Amino acid sequence: MGGFRSCLLHVGADTPSALVWMITSVDAGFTLTGGPPELAAALRAQAARCLGAVDHI
Repeated sequence: MGGFRSCLLHVGADTPSALVWMITSVDAGFTLTGGPPELAAALRAQAARCLGAVDHI
């Protein structure tokens, strides 16, 4: 069963950081295709924290 498969996920949350937590809790790659600028900023902040956690390794 090869090939690329995708789906569109619609979710909501009280805060952008809560939404980022939900999105990144799914064990799958994803592409942010829309949403408010605060969501992209929260996702970038989370990515920076994660990278910072492993930069020393």
